Amino acid sequence: MTPLQRTASRRSAVEAAVRVCICLLIVWTSATSAISVQRRDNYKLCEVRGCNCTAQTAWLIINCTFDSDQNVDVYKNSIPPNTMELNIVGGKLLTIHELSFRELSGFGLLSIDGTKMVVLKEQAFDNIRSESVLDVRVNGCNYLLLEARAFKNMLTSIRCEISRCEEVEIRNGVFGRLQEIKLTHVKGLNLAEGAFLFENQTERGRHGIVTNISFHNVTIPNLPRRAFVSALSSIEITNCHVERISSEAFAANEISAISIANSYVGKLSSGAFSQRTLIKFFLLRNCSVDSLESQAIMAAISNITVEFSSIKQINTGAINCSVTANIIVSNNKLTTLSPHSLVFRDWNTVMMESNIIQHLQAAFLSVPFNDDIVRFSFSGNEIHDVEPHAFDSIPELQHRVVHFRFDDNSFHEDCRCHMDEWMSTLMGGKTDVEAALKSSYCKVNHVIATCFKIQEDLISMANFTTLVCGPEQNISCEPYQGVTKTISNSTFIQEEKDPHKVTYILLIVGLVVLALSGTIIIIIIRGGLWLRNKGYCVRFKYQGDDTQHEDEGAMVEEDTRIDYPELTNELLLELREQLKNPETHDKARDLIEILYERFVIEESYTNNNRQDEEAHLYEELGNMPNRAPQRPALAPTPLDTDDFLKVMEEKIKLPLIDADYQPCQPPVVQQQYSEPADAAVHVYSELKNKSEADNTNTLASNGTNRSGKMALRPLPDKPGEAGPSNRSKY
Repeated sequence: MTPLQRTASRRSAVEAAVRVCICLLIVWTSATSAISVQRRDNYKLCEVRGCNCTAQTAWLIINCTFDSDQNVDVYKNSIPPNTMELNIVGGKLLTIHELSFRELSGFGLLSIDGTKMVVLKEQAFDNIRSESVLDVRVNGCNYLLLEARAFKNMLTSIRCEISRCEEVEIRNGVFGRLQEIKLTHVKGLNLAEGAFLFENQTERGRHGIVTNISFHNVTIPNLPRRAFVSALSSIEITNCHVERISSEAFAANEISAISIANSYVGKLSSGAFSQRTLIKFFLLRNCSVDSLESQAIMAAISNITVEFSSIKQINTGAINCSVTANIIVSNNKLTTLSPHSLVFRDWNTVMMESNIIQHLQAAFLSVPFNDDIVRFSFSGNEIHDVEPHAFDSIPELQHRVVHFRFDDNSFHEDCRCHMDEWMSTLMGGKTDVEAALKSSYCKVNHVIATCFKIQEDLISMANFTTLVCGPEQNISCEPYQGVTKTISNSTFIQEEKDPHKVTYILLIVGLVVLALSGTIIIIIIRGGLWLRNKGYCVRFKYQGDDTQHEDEGAMVEEDTRIDYPELTNELLLELREQLKNPETHDKARDLIEILYERFVIEESYTNNNRQDEEAHLYEELGNMPNRAPQRPALAPTPLDTDDFLKVMEEKIKLPLIDADYQPCQPPVVQQQYSEPADAAVHVYSELKNKSEADNTNTLASNGTNRSGKMALRPLPDKPGEAGPSNRSKY
């Protein structure tokens, strides 16, 4: 066999092997699919852990409660054909696959509550033939996905309610015959193009279109193109946040009523309300709108009402309706009305009343006259900035409309002579402005207000001309008796700030205030500690009077203490020298008293280790007459200064300073109060004899011990025999 033949033979063998493998793969796949289908066909929801099926007459009710980590799938034939209700609570993931509810003749309720993720696959409710309305309720989920055509080919009307979900995604053409859908408390709603496109709406209800759609407290990043394509009875958007309404979002042939209330709308794109749409009633109430782009509203609207709302920017041709029978624009806050921003054709009534307008540009209103016009009113408005020719359309209407009003308008224009010329420029100089002057108001300056004693800010233009611009050369300042008007609180009309910027500013201000508060508190605390350590703080003591009970417990404020010097060896030496000098003796004595009080007596009172000794001392002195329960006196006598110095020397453990120093000898009459050399032997006899001889002054009546050492010396529990004391002097 030639090499070429061998190569061909090998190639044929390889090809044959590949064909065999492909055949085996096909057989294995078919077998696996058959097994999977068989398993799905044999999968019964009533047998799933957590489900309970209850029979009521001929119908079945399935109640399932799943664990938080349980994943559940519903397949074709998983639900018995006689099932009337399916209630599911909990679970991690619930997936309803295609044809799961097919041809269930009596099924009427699907309730899902608290499941984290819910997915309704395409054609999940295909060809359901229930005779009653199908209710679908989903509550408290984190994520809900309604895939395209999930309710395809339905012969039953649907009522759907979705509430308290974090994120909901509705893809195109989900619903077949939708009667009503309510979405409430949804933090994120993502709508695909054609989300509310219905297939089987050839038949209408007895009173016309029956489909109602409502959004309550829903955040919608974008209303996409052709979101509303099929005819609707009503659309209600309440307490919602809508970032953008795209072009042709409202593209249905007919929508009976649209209501947007208490909501925020960021931007209405050009053509958001298509000119192919007929809207019978359009209401925008108590809303905040950032901008209306050119030709944003072009639908034929029979009745349009915009009230109690704030609209920042209305661009040229933003509201350009082909048919608008009745227009009411009242009590709004309008920042800018561009030229031809309001264009109404084939109208019967136009009423613009009680609005606050920041910038009114030339020819902002275009209202071509027709024979069907009934009423026109532009009254009670407050206008801050107005351009010439702003009211070019007014003169023609003034002469042709039967019920015409142009009055009670307030202009933030300074009153001056020749206001008629200024008003004429606003109306294009085509008409007599006398009537407008009589009913319009201008702003008076401080001088005029003082002259005529006008408390308000605005007065009639005609009255101002009469008072100030008459033929007289001098103005007679008399109290003004005419009509006045107060400027409304219109601070809101200023450009609103970026909410994120405001948040950042508030955060920074809060941090600064917190830092300053912390700094001030630290300064106060540390300053208080410094003042206390330096003795500047006011201290209090308790004073009692045995004879007058009404004075008991009174708090007496002591004098503010001086700054204490540091207790050092050098200071004590200096004080001894000053005691020798008669000129500085008194000053040194006062300072010694203060130091003794600060560093000896006060600290001895706060020393818990000395409490037992002090208690023993007062027990020994308990039998002495006229005792005072107070602490030892704070003011030592001049006779004790040397003793006080010795106490303080020993306190700071300093050697005796100037041993040759001899203290001044006290007078003879007070020798008995001095510390004798053998005080350790005679201390108790001294106390006893003295108490018998004189009941008043062994201890001073106010609690002062004349011997500075006696108050501080620890005494034994029981006096022993006379002899030298076993304790040191201090």
